[in-house]
Amino acid sequence: MVKIMKMTGKKALMECIKAEGITNVYGNPGTSEGPIMEEIVRHKELRYLLTLQEGVATGMAEADARVNNKASFLSLHIDSGLVNGFSLMNDAYTTGTPMVVTSATYDVRNLRNRDLVELAKPFTKWSTQVVLPDQVPSVMRKAFTEANTHPKGPVFVGFSSNALDGEADMEIYPSSIPVYGGLDDPAIKEISTSIENSSYPVLLVGDRVAEDSALKEAVELAEKIGMMVFIEGSNIPFPTNHPQMVGYHSIRSDKQRSLLDDSDLIISAGADLFSDWFYEGDVLISDKTEFIFLDSKPNSQGNRQPSKITGLGNLKVIFKQLLDTINYSKIENVKNRIDEISKIKKEIDENTKKAAEKNWNNSLMSPERAMYELGNSLPKDTILVNDAISHRAAVMEYIKFESSDQMISGRGGSIGWGVGATLGVQCAAPDKNVVGIIGDGSAMMTVQGYWTAANDNIPCIFIILNNQSYRILKVNIDYYRKKIREEVETSGDYPYMDFPMVLNHTEIAKSMGVDAVRITDPSEINTEITKAINSKKPRLIELMIDGNL
Repeated sequence: MVKIMKMTGKKALMECIKAEGITNVYGNPGTSEGPIMEEIVRHKELRYLLTLQEGVATGMAEADARVNNKASFLSLHIDSGLVNGFSLMNDAYTTGTPMVVTSATYDVRNLRNRDLVELAKPFTKWSTQVVLPDQVPSVMRKAFTEANTHPKGPVFVGFSSNALDGEADMEIYPSSIPVYGGLDDPAIKEISTSIENSSYPVLLVGDRVAEDSALKEAVELAEKIGMMVFIEGSNIPFPTNHPQMVGYHSIRSDKQRSLLDDSDLIISAGADLFSDWFYEGDVLISDKTEFIFLDSKPNSQGNRQPSKITGLGNLKVIFKQLLDTINYSKIENVKNRIDEISKIKKEIDENTKKAAEKNWNNSLMSPERAMYELGNSLPKDTILVNDAISHRAAVMEYIKFESSDQMISGRGGSIGWGVGATLGVQCAAPDKNVVGIIGDGSAMMTVQGYWTAANDNIPCIFIILNNQSYRILKVNIDYYRKKIREEVETSGDYPYMDFPMVLNHTEIAKSMGVDAVRITDPSEINTEITKAINSKKPRLIELMIDGNL
């Protein structure tokens, strides 16, 4: 039984986050956080990771939450610091990453107060302020419950200084993480019948398959039925080297559109289906294709397509229900289906290899060659943080992943995630080798993170892909010109998308205490990766990449 104790609000805050299993506190403090900072040092179970910029702290917290699959804790400063965290908080809000974000503010009697609750509302699923010390336990329990409840996302709690310093009798209890079940029997039977009657079923798997620990069940379902599989999202919901996984789904691929149009049944599981920058129409599924939408996140982008069934629940449970219900004797030619999928996959792989060979031995290394060398250099116990932006496809082509805990990618519209995320993954998984692959433009947004790596000796590896440009903007504007505006000949002009003064992350990292090296020869990658891992210290490896389209 929990004992009622008199304590200050700031001590109650520390006891609450410890009760939630929090060990890492990510933040950048200001004067208003003084009471929190003087209290946190009294709690040796907690590690405060000091950052010099709020984007770094927010990236760290976002990645920690995804590694541990539960809410992390982020401490920002009043209104100014909070605003600096909003870009990555917005990504966490729209994509479903649970975080509890806090800021301290003035005494409630001080007329200088800003309304932090209203300020945070557009970027959080719940926002409130504590003005009395005895509010702390109940508000923090609700904050963690809200963050961990679908649709998951950041919540915000503001603390007035009088609430932090005031005393009250309190009881500390942890929140409980919500448990989700499967679908009712009629829905499962209807989905099973659709699968049994399908001659060309496709499975699209996304982030929530990984978050619901349903990779094994997804593989079993695909193999027993003979389903073509596409991955949509930023986690690993299916082994990327599996013979039935034919690619990373993109609305921009004509080949993939053709394959989906030929299908008579598409099951989307945990995927933000057909999400892209550009609008290409309302209904993007063929009228001869039956569509079934399964997810644990009720506000997913995937649910805008007309579906025969929309099933919400735990995807691991739903897959198990289907596996137990499907009458496999009614499904013919499973082997032939898998053989046909293998042929399609082989053709796609050969075309990809042929395209890469053209630039394989360029004087300025191609991203494909760089990722090939990197993939052959990483130990098996590595967690990869993929913020390669426009080179993400090369990362996923040449580095293979078998389980959901081996990689996370940036998700959302902001850049600047990768540096903090690499640090956050290493803090959340200290026994793993952690490697972040980060575009040079994205890394520049949060280079202050190199200082945090050195200051706390966080032994991660930053791989910076220096293509001397905002290459992703070139990719997107070319697609926009060709597909949306339907230009026969695109201009080839890319205003303000190049870096004539080339960024030098090697020297930036060194100036902040991180050992760094710049590489132009891809054959040196293996040696430098080994050296970095063996050093047990943070290290940056800058790869000079050919950024031409």
